[in-house]
Amino acid sequence: MTEEDNKSGQGRHIGFGLEKIGLVCARWPRIAAIVLLSLFVIALNGAAQVKQEDQISALFRSDGAEFLKFDAVQQLFRESENDVAIILEADDVLTRERLQAALDTYLDVYLLDGVASVFSLFTLRVPPDEEGVSDPIFLSPLPRDQEYIELRDLIESHPLIMGRTVSHDKTNILIVAALDSNLDISLQDLVASIRDTAEEIAGPVGMRVHMAGVPALRVQIKTALSHDRAVFNIVGYMLGVLICLIFLRSFGYAALAAAPPLVAVVFSLSILGYAGIPLNALSNVLPPLVMVLAFADSMHMAFAVRDGVSRGMTGPEAAAFSVRRVGPACVLTSLTTAVALASVTMASSELIASFGFAAFLGAIVAFVSVITVVPTIAALVIKAKSKRPQHAVPLVDGLSRLCVGVGGSIARRPRVFAIGGIVIVAFGLWASLSLDPHYRISAYLPDNDEIYNGVDRMDHQFGGAIDILAVVRWEGQSEEQLREVVAAVRDVHNAMDNHPQVTNAWSIEAIRLWLTDGEATGGVNELAKFIASLPAHWLDRLLAPVGNAALVAGRVQDLEAAGYRVIADELEVLVDEAARPYPGVTVEITGISTLSSRMSGPMIKQLGLGLITAILTVLVLIAFSFRSINLALISFLPNLLPVVLGGACLWLAGVGLRYETVIALTVAFGIAVDDTIHFLYHLGRRNWAGATPLETVLGTLKEIGPILILTTLVLSVGFSVTFASTLPQMRAFGMVSMAVLFFALMADLLFLPALVLWNKKQQADK
Repeated sequence: MTEEDNKSGQGRHIGFGLEKIGLVCARWPRIAAIVLLSLFVIALNGAAQVKQEDQISALFRSDGAEFLKFDAVQQLFRESENDVAIILEADDVLTRERLQAALDTYLDVYLLDGVASVFSLFTLRVPPDEEGVSDPIFLSPLPRDQEYIELRDLIESHPLIMGRTVSHDKTNILIVAALDSNLDISLQDLVASIRDTAEEIAGPVGMRVHMAGVPALRVQIKTALSHDRAVFNIVGYMLGVLICLIFLRSFGYAALAAAPPLVAVVFSLSILGYAGIPLNALSNVLPPLVMVLAFADSMHMAFAVRDGVSRGMTGPEAAAFSVRRVGPACVLTSLTTAVALASVTMASSELIASFGFAAFLGAIVAFVSVITVVPTIAALVIKAKSKRPQHAVPLVDGLSRLCVGVGGSIARRPRVFAIGGIVIVAFGLWASLSLDPHYRISAYLPDNDEIYNGVDRMDHQFGGAIDILAVVRWEGQSEEQLREVVAAVRDVHNAMDNHPQVTNAWSIEAIRLWLTDGEATGGVNELAKFIASLPAHWLDRLLAPVGNAALVAGRVQDLEAAGYRVIADELEVLVDEAARPYPGVTVEITGISTLSSRMSGPMIKQLGLGLITAILTVLVLIAFSFRSINLALISFLPNLLPVVLGGACLWLAGVGLRYETVIALTVAFGIAVDDTIHFLYHLGRRNWAGATPLETVLGTLKEIGPILILTTLVLSVGFSVTFASTLPQMRAFGMVSMAVLFFALMADLLFLPALVLWNKKQQADK
């Protein structure tokens, strides 16, 4: 070995000795291979057990007061999350032929296995007579001629039909199918059956079918997750292998670099499978994340093995050489990445926190896979000791010359580059601090014309696709108390119905108005008698006698969370005033709109605080590992630059801070700091006595620069597969991550060397 390799210089202890795991594998590769293969087989079984989480409200699941309130209401009343909205569209849906088709759709959907009940205009009945008998309004077949004209007039004047189940312009009919909570068939098959049934009946009469509702969205999300996982894992991996092959110019070395990512992904998925942690729209990015982490370190190891072989080493010797040469840096890079990912667990959302924990484990698994698999394969496959140089790789040599040329330019004006970097950091920091939290439910839905058409029609034809709920609670069951409850529900219903952004308020007050032909008074006994005759699936949505609660539900259109927060705050004031005359009654506002509006902002700020914590923790970790506060301070700004520039890009694009963008900034920071550590580690290795600062920096750039460029390319390609996702948040995650990685590369090739040289010059001047 050369003098350079024997003298580790500054940073020799940064691996805390954990890299010695690789030396064990290099020493006993056959035993290591048997252990790894056995664990891989076990891991395959665990990976096959991974499930998917497709609940819309899962993002907000926590032990916070807002979610607990929302969850309690979901338990009391039949969940609207089980409702499939079928929207039949035509230029006039009230022609007899089309209304008959809609009635047949209503009846046939109700007969499908897995459908608990169906609600539409066809569900309505005439007010009960003196004996309590309430006949249906619609019978099949529908009447003809004058009788049908009278029926149509009834529809157009009915207070519970127009604007609720038939749009005011008579171009859409809404049918809501409530699914069983415990399905015997898959949700995907049931939703497909509902759509097929509607299209088979309504299609021939010129009606178009649109689907909306949480179950339909869940099916689309699940389909998107399955598609993304296949693309991320297969396409991302193959692109990574291709890049390794291009730069390493050897199938053997490309396989050496590509094996650990495959092992790491399977091991990570097996942990999720055995632990029962499902994949969701957020954690679906975990496989490509683990893959790129493993690729980054395995590329460094593969180049080191190749260098060892070029020096005439045997397989075991080259394996041990690679561990000693880059193993310590890989330990620290994995540790800093794990710290950054662990900061995501600070979020109050169980879903986000579980992603942070899974990503933290993934970073550890990626390191273990690299530090064991590369030495094992190298020691087993590379046999002969041959003192022959490896074939030069033109691309790598070209990148080396480029890095040295850039280093020469920096060396002539280190202060200019350093001050320029500081100015850029200052601008990026200002722009990042100007970002506001943003959240919109529709922004997290798959790109699908069917879904967007359905949600759009719910918004514009039926007042909104999102529920906002007022829950009226009381104590006691006396007749006087129930009179107060009926009056309180009436006033709360009117308060919600009068809000300009809330439409189609639905409660027992709507039924009471129907029974009394719109009169403001009505007997409790008559109302109670009729309510008792209603189907259970109606009652489940309006009353919870066991919990002494009644529900007033309204609809709101798709808005930013800030808009929902204004509506919820205004409604709270209105319903509190409405309930004030009734001392035994309380009212609270909830629903997915309220939940998202009140939890999204604080949770995004928690993630931002976690990112700041990660940056400061990494700074301390670098100082401790390299035994140098000065080195940590020098590295601080280059590590901060890519994060704040990523934030500046969001500010310039007017995107704002969203869950996926803050998490992407955190994840990308954890990966980007790896380049800084490798640069500092190799800088320390070259910092032997007698070398000038310029020689040290140029030598480091020549040696490590091409690998940093290559690993950034592999990482970017790995994240670029997210562009194929139908989930907008996945594409945003990949775009932000790639931008931060690019800025990190520029910072480590331009800003960091300038700071090092400027710092050395300042010290020399003193």
